Amino acid sequence: MELSTFSIPAFRRVDIQKRLEKLAKKAVKYGNGDISFSFGDTVIREVTTEYGKRSVEYIDVSVSGDAPKISGWEFLARVELLGGDENLIHHVPGNETILEDSFRVHDGHCDHCNTNRPRNDIYVMSDGVKQIAVGRSCLRDFLGIDDPKSIVNRAQFFEELRAIQDEDFSGFSSHGYFDLHEVLVIAAGFIRTKGYISKAKQAETGYETTGEAVKYCIGNVPGYKLETSEEDREWANKTLEFFRSESNFGNDYMDNIRVLVKQDIVKSQHVPIISSAVIAVQRKLAENNNDQKESNFVGNVKERLRGYDLTLEKIIFLGSGTWGPSYLHLMKDADGNSFSWITSNKLEEAEGSTIKVDVTVKTHKVYNGTKQTVLTRVKQK
Repeated sequence: MELSTFSIPAFRRVDIQKRLEKLAKKAVKYGNGDISFSFGDTVIREVTTEYGKRSVEYIDVSVSGDAPKISGWEFLARVELLGGDENLIHHVPGNETILEDSFRVHDGHCDHCNTNRPRNDIYVMSDGVKQIAVGRSCLRDFLGIDDPKSIVNRAQFFEELRAIQDEDFSGFSSHGYFDLHEVLVIAAGFIRTKGYISKAKQAETGYETTGEAVKYCIGNVPGYKLETSEEDREWANKTLEFFRSESNFGNDYMDNIRVLVKQDIVKSQHVPIISSAVIAVQRKLAENNNDQKESNFVGNVKERLRGYDLTLEKIIFLGSGTWGPSYLHLMKDADGNSFSWITSNKLEEAEGSTIKVDVTVKTHKVYNGTKQTVLTRVKQK
């Protein structure tokens, strides 16, 4: 079963292969020989900085194997105990079993030896009926195996893969800690100036992801200097307020962010998910605002609207043709009315930004039950 596929810079292949081979040998030694990995074809990606474009060779790494299972017990996740009131959840790749809510606030109690003591992690096991927490030192007795490394090693194999992925997407990253507020402010700045760049959008545009750009900026990498604004600081504060005011979102992504932003410092590997928190809040607040308003048609066909304020909700790349690339811009006004505009010139403003424009109404249409005003001849003021 294929568990995950990710890309790394090709120049790191030899180093990464040696590390994975070492881990795979340990897996075989402890009875987990089904874990394997392979490299795909190399591709050239254009990475863009303010100093221009550069070509970087990337290669895919595919990992296959079965979920850890010994003596009828399946390993579901590692719970990283932070020493506070909540923990981080690290699911085994490929396993979609929903963990019980109690593990998010677990105190480190081992269900096998029935004791509480300081621990860094506990392991969640399931027999298909119940889920229990087992400390690392108790795995030997609980699973009836001579050496608990057989299951721990497999868990560490997958976590090492995640660490390798993060490291190689962020070649200049620090191995230390970052100030949480600084990360959020810089992330808001890049979103404001360049838009949010996810891994999917990176494949489309060639730009670094927002999380990578934040790391490069903090690390003073040439080409990633950013002048932050008061607006960026406001979004950082809104992001903290949003996540710190909730007790449970009901999904791992949002709840992992909620747990991480409780701390004033974050690890290097957590910078990408922390950076994504800003756009998550921007979209959520925009969604809440728009849900309260019904869209109507604006203006008459061929009418010129001047000095009109529109909020940029989303930019979608439609592909490239004879005349170059095309981008669909989806926007709304203060009254919740929807607008669309297709053009070859992509706006530089970030999603969530408000722009003042002169526009011409091209037509009116209904899309997915929503009235939408289609624009042409859009000119920014």
